[in-house]
Amino acid sequence: MKIALNQKFDTPYESIKIVRYAKDGNTVITKKVMAQNIGNNFYATKPRDGGYGQWKLRDIYIYYPSASIGLYIECADENRVVNLPDFIDTPEGLIAHIDELVKNDQHIRLSLIEVVKYIAPERVAMYVKAREFRNYRLEEERAKKRAGQQESYRKEIEEINQKAFNQENECIRIFKENGDIRNDTITTAKAEEDGYPKTTSTSILLYLLRKYDIHVPLKTQGWINNSLHTVTIKDGSVTRIAYNRKSVVSNKAIECIEKLSQAIQAKEKSGDTNG
Repeated sequence: MKIALNQKFDTPYESIKIVRYAKDGNTVITKKVMAQNIGNNFYATKPRDGGYGQWKLRDIYIYYPSASIGLYIECADENRVVNLPDFIDTPEGLIAHIDELVKNDQHIRLSLIEVVKYIAPERVAMYVKAREFRNYRLEEERAKKRAGQQESYRKEIEEINQKAFNQENECIRIFKENGDIRNDTITTAKAEEDGYPKTTSTSILLYLLRKYDIHVPLKTQGWINNSLHTVTIKDGSVTRIAYNRKSVVSNKAIECIEKLSQAIQAKEKSGDTNG
């Protein structure tokens, strides 16, 4: 049913009792409003300022005189032509609509159930049960989905950390056996409260320096992370480095990596192979 809200309606404004949601969008309330009939059982409030003086808004309700109760439909600009759901123009139509929602396992709004208390109270329990059953089933489905996501997250974290473990062990091997260490990025992961992987990335050499409790000044950390490309290790010592030539070589970084090498060699000699 289409109605132009800006047309002149000769019907008077009257007080009607309606059901709608409160401002929080969750709480169902009943209240009385002043509204006029705009066709069939549809009513509209007086136009009110919609903001910035650019438009006027009207709340639209379906009202059932036989039960002295109405239901909020929508808020619309008074210059609009609204398409109203005439299939709920009567109490019987509303009940048929809710029955169809139940049949098709669709959501039944609490505001609808509140109106049913006035027009067909004997059906309220059935609608409440249908709503609760649907919500229970949906929650079970969401729980299964969350469990699947948790397992997926767990595997992702496991894969990330396994890759980091292999990367770390290879770097330690080179410290022990000589060779070139590429200061690649290493990424580790841990689970957030919801299980989602929280990753942390840094350069492999800075990662090992932190793991072996080698103190590195903040400025030196930045140089290692951003400028250092490769370190050559021979007999436990740093013999060559490759770095970003736009930066100045950091002797402090070389000193820290030498300490890291010594710490790794010391653990090797002590028989501790866990890093």
